Amino acid sequence: MIRLLYLLTRLSLRRVTATVGMIVVFVAVAATCRTHPEAEPLQLPEPALEVTEREPVEREVPEPEEEPQEPEYTVSEELYDETFEEVEEVVAHLNEIIAERDYEAWRGLLTDEFVAVHSDPDRLRRRSESPILRRRSIVLESLQDYFEAVVVPSRADARLDDLRFLDDDRVEALMAVGDRKILLYQLRRDAATWKIDHY
Repeated sequence: MIRLLYLLTRLSLRRVTATVGMIVVFVAVAATCRTHPEAEPLQLPEPALEVTEREPVEREVPEPEEEPQEPEYTVSEELYDETFEEVEEVVAHLNEIIAERDYEAWRGLLTDEFVAVHSDPDRLRRRSESPILRRRSIVLESLQDYFEAVVVPSRADARLDDLRFLDDDRVEALMAVGDRKILLYQLRRDAATWKIDHY
């Protein structure tokens, strides 16, 4: 038993001695590599796989939410039909005036608010910067310029398809283009007739 313990102790001491010896050799080699003038820097093996940059992931930007529209003013079917007929006549009359480029007749069908807004020099200047007018080198300086350069080309063949009521005396005349409706005119009842308004 004593002999067995003696042998185990000797084996353990040999292992410790061998381990310590390896550590000493490793430290000596490392120091030589670092301090020896002819020593080459340690070369690490190149990675087996090529590292490629990851392409940025395109993320869809959510569409901005549409602002909720104000609830439409509701009217009776009878008032809608009656108003539709009246406005349809006004639109047909405006088409004739525009086809003849009759500025004075058109001017007589405008409210004071419309005239004030569309005669404003700042608004005319901003409108002149639109791509269509810039391409044609048109600078708006008056309400008549607005009529000739904007109204005549855009409202020559207007057609009434629907009405949106804001109240009994104010409506928006709409024309269907494809699957959407565009605003033709904002109209206000003035005594017995309808005039082009801005609100």
